[in-house]
Amino acid sequence: MIQKPSQVWRIITVLVVAAAAICCCPAVGLTADNQLEISEFRLYATGSEEFLGETRFEWPEVEELNALTTISMAGFPREQKVDFYLVVFDNDREDDRGKPTVYYKDKAKHYLPAGTHDIVFPAIMRTDELMGRRSFTAEIEVSTTGVLPSRAEFSFVVIGPDPPEIDLVDLAIWHPLDDQRNQQFSPGDEFLVSALIEVEENVSNIKPNLVIYAMMEEDQFLVSPELDYQPYEEHWDVRSVELNDGLYEVRATGQLPVCFAEPFDFSHAFRVYVVVDFGPGVTASDYIRETLYDYDTGSHRQSDEMLDRLIHLDRGYQWEIRRVRGDRPETDRFWD
Repeated sequence: MIQKPSQVWRIITVLVVAAAAICCCPAVGLTADNQLEISEFRLYATGSEEFLGETRFEWPEVEELNALTTISMAGFPREQKVDFYLVVFDNDREDDRGKPTVYYKDKAKHYLPAGTHDIVFPAIMRTDELMGRRSFTAEIEVSTTGVLPSRAEFSFVVIGPDPPEIDLVDLAIWHPLDDQRNQQFSPGDEFLVSALIEVEENVSNIKPNLVIYAMMEEDQFLVSPELDYQPYEEHWDVRSVELNDGLYEVRATGQLPVCFAEPFDFSHAFRVYVVVDFGPGVTASDYIRETLYDYDTGSHRQSDEMLDRLIHLDRGYQWEIRRVRGDRPETDRFWD
């Protein structure tokens, strides 16, 4: 039914009056005297009062850090839901936008009456999971209904343990079922890559990332490990591993392609990279180079699809990782 103009204006007038009444009516129990502010914000070491107010924390004297904020509330007639948001920025690491990366963040909510309250965020950082000197800034925001949020920040330095020594002792590639380590490869062959990794003086609790990466050299400008972004994932993977002091063997299998960027070439070189990454500045990497021989060259080996020319590597969870007992063994090749 089409309404008359007078009826439409009457409806609009009622809505405007109702909206004004809602906007002008103050929230029950909230007045201009309501206050919420952060009176203190700091970090302290677990199990020790000696480090209250410190801005420098060094391992092993300090093993774990907690955040403490003290807030003051006034003017609230009953308990309020108060939201806390804590974030710790790593000033020594930058994200894609050139800003400090987020090392830790957490949210919490508490129902609190008027008064003074201490709120703790426990175990926000372990110093044995950092290496060397690191600079951080912790920021906290506290908010509740009816007042503006209150914010505070705290800058501090952590001195973690020294980095470990990492040595890629040996890399080798051969056919998985060949005990003689046959290194003659053809299109479509499976291969096994083995890496011997030695770690010494690792007193940290850091689990490094292990990266294995394979590529055909003729496609290196498209899939090089030096690229900032990898558009494909079939030829590489990463796995978090526990490497304490000792010698470890890592094995992974892959499959070589049957199509190439240069289909008329008799030989095609390929590389397999191994990277052990404990964090920025604590990384060891190297690669081994082998050659695939094609006795059936021709246009049938050509493909413009990059996926057809990738080396396919097993996923990280399939890699075999074992600790080598006894003395350091003789290996096929060494490098510094």
